Amino acid sequence: MKPIAILGSVVVALSLALPLALLEARGLAAPAPAAQPSPASNPAAGAWEIDAVHSSVVFKVRHMGVAPFYGSFKQISGSVTLNADKPAESKVEITLPLSGIDTNNPGRDDHLKSPDFFNAAEFPEVKFSSKTVQKTDKGYKVEGLLTMHGVTKPVTLDVVSGGTAKSPKGEVAGFEVSASFKRSDFGMDYGL
Repeated sequence: MKPIAILGSVVVALSLALPLALLEARGLAAPAPAAQPSPASNPAAGAWEIDAVHSSVVFKVRHMGVAPFYGSFKQISGSVTLNADKPAESKVEITLPLSGIDTNNPGRDDHLKSPDFFNAAEFPEVKFSSKTVQKTDKGYKVEGLLTMHGVTKPVTLDVVSGGTAKSPKGEVAGFEVSASFKRSDFGMDYGL
């Protein structure tokens, strides 16, 4: 059974009607009552799958430049290959299907999927693929390539480890992840 990686919060500042995307994966896969997360422990080396059931992607934007607004991506998949002793050998892959975008308003969701923004018919996914992983005091700095709207640009993720726990499904690990970028760098300039 593969271990499960749970991504914590990825904060990504977009500068569209989505200026700040928060990738958040939280929760543990139904831990046994005695299981407690151990913030001091680091996830074990090896291949981890992102737990889509206990992970979510939440974004925050400044609507019209005056007020924060939140939405989410209801789907996430990916994997983490972690080598805590040799972080440079680690790898992170994340995929967000745009069919899962949710702003609690179907009309707005359709607009975000339209050519004005993500153009989901032509570019149905947002993808991140790491290039380098470095250890930090609280976790990792992950530099990689983000692809959305048909454009690929470098983005850096700041990753904080939330610890590990045992569950009936095996070992789980949690991470909080944040990053910042402008949507206009990805060719989305509607309403700028």
